[in-house]
Amino acid sequence: MNNVKWKESMLEKISRFCLMDDTFFNVCMDGSPECVQLILRIIMNNETLKVQSVVTQRSVGNLTYRGIRFDVSE
Repeated sequence: MNNVKWKESMLEKISRFCLMDDTFFNVCMDGSPECVQLILRIIMNNETLKVQSVVTQRSVGNLTYRGIRFDVSE
């Protein structure tokens, strides 16, 4: 596949992404307090809300069975 077709293919796939997709959201928001702050300000209708830090879901692998994913951490 030539470079132009590959780029078009990737752009088409990316255009279907949505922040409601768990993996895409984690990649976009991890370590980005500005992005999370903007979304929360819009959702909560609170222009003074400040986000200090962001840590998205963390996974813990397990060699013998399934790993776990934490949605909330301290």
